[in-house]
Amino acid sequence: MNDKIADLINENKFIVFLINEVGYPDRIRRIVSAAEKHHKRVCYVCLSTTYEDVLAWMRPANITIDKFFFIDTLSSHYEEKLPCENCFFVSSPSSLDEIRESLSSAIKEKGCEMVIFDAISSLLEYSDLFSILKFTHSLMTENKCAETRKMYLVVREDVIPENESRRLVTDLEMFADKVVDIRNGQTDRNILTER
Repeated sequence: MNDKIADLINENKFIVFLINEVGYPDRIRRIVSAAEKHHKRVCYVCLSTTYEDVLAWMRPANITIDKFFFIDTLSSHYEEKLPCENCFFVSSPSSLDEIRESLSSAIKEKGCEMVIFDAISSLLEYSDLFSILKFTHSLMTENKCAETRKMYLVVREDVIPENESRRLVTDLEMFADKVVDIRNGQTDRNILTER
């Protein structure tokens, strides 16, 4: 499955991954590992977990953390965080303008070639669908952001209302180069379904 994901990342500029909540940690590790091998610098936008939690699973997975720059949207909600060299701390996941500005800085100043949104569906807990769609569309049209490769991860079976999540996916599908459905309970060679 890793080779297939790597091929998809190399061939497409904007990919949406649909992932079941069960088995999500293993799937995200595989996607991030493939991205790390093919890009010099990746921006990882932490929408569903904190920067420190992501580092906690990246290290044992032998992922080269130095290749990543992080935007953490959750940690500042719990406690004040001091800026650090490889992470911007945004005040909250509902601060979409602040996330966009941080992302623009990560691309310009840190040289990020790819952005991973983990998981874009998590934003539905903090913002309305229209605001999220406006945010994702602006990332496709702004100069620097438009040229950067993007991976949007959408978690199924989340606490998000199903119809809101479905509408988000439908909208993202219209603009994505590829939508990849990763299902659990199947063998690795059959696990990816492309749309």
